[in-house]
Amino acid sequence: MKKFVIKVCVFIIVFLSIVIGLDYLSMTEQYRMPLAKLTNSEDYISVNVGPDEIKPYIKKAGETNEYTQLIIGDSVCRQMFDGLQQYNSEICILGSNGSVTMTGQYILAKLFIESHPETTDIWLIVLPTALKGGFGLRYGYQYAVMPFVETDTLQYLEQDTIDEMADIYGRFFLRKDVVYAIDRSGINRKIYLNALSKKEQVQGAEVGEMSVLYICKIMELCEENDIRLHMLPGPVSDANEDSEYMCELAKEYSISPLMEMFPEYLNQIKYYPAEQFGDGLHFSGDYANQQQYNKKIWEIYGESGLMEFLRTE
Repeated sequence: MKKFVIKVCVFIIVFLSIVIGLDYLSMTEQYRMPLAKLTNSEDYISVNVGPDEIKPYIKKAGETNEYTQLIIGDSVCRQMFDGLQQYNSEICILGSNGSVTMTGQYILAKLFIESHPETTDIWLIVLPTALKGGFGLRYGYQYAVMPFVETDTLQYLEQDTIDEMADIYGRFFLRKDVVYAIDRSGINRKIYLNALSKKEQVQGAEVGEMSVLYICKIMELCEENDIRLHMLPGPVSDANEDSEYMCELAKEYSISPLMEMFPEYLNQIKYYPAEQFGDGLHFSGDYANQQQYNKKIWEIYGESGLMEFLRTE
């Protein structure tokens, strides 16, 4: 019996050593893709959303240069404004992704203000859906957690917010070494994200407390540094114009602190034909080019004051 127990223990030790060894190799450049293919997890590397997409924006926000204005926002903001960076030497354009949530927008704003003391204006350009708040599961972890943990900027958030992340994703998975292991390995990312996706999470159309909190925190930063903050809506498909979602969102907005801060936000929403949107959110086909974006930028933001600074050519 004693020999049997010893053999079982040896087997377990050898097995665990092999698993740990393979997992380590899955994080190295030489073996990560071969092992990802072997485990059918290559898509988790080739479509490496989250850190690789967002970290350049974090880096850019913290760089010291001549920018005196900042545009931050979601992926629709990025689609419309990113191509204009070459024409605007005084405006830093950092449209990123809605999945970073307002916590990510706050971190970007904070980094920018700290590295650009001469900042005069910040433009927060987001779709109305960004106001519902809350952390998504798969995309929330990859966008709102991973890039900020890896760049040591998650610390800028309120402890209650970090605790909420820990409740959703697990505090162990907020550790930098663990995030790195998940980021670098297709196997680890596949295992964790698939486990995470089994959790249930329902988000309604209400204006979320977290969004309000971090928009207010951006406003506080701006007031402390004598900066004007402007919150403007992104373009919306007319398929949503009279939807129950938008109607409920409008009701919630009207009684939220945001109404006092940005009373014209909902009135500034411009609706465009649904056929212009490939996925209901982003422009596609003949409407996905800078000429079309510039036309819409003037239509939507021409009276907002943004066009006093922004150059489109």
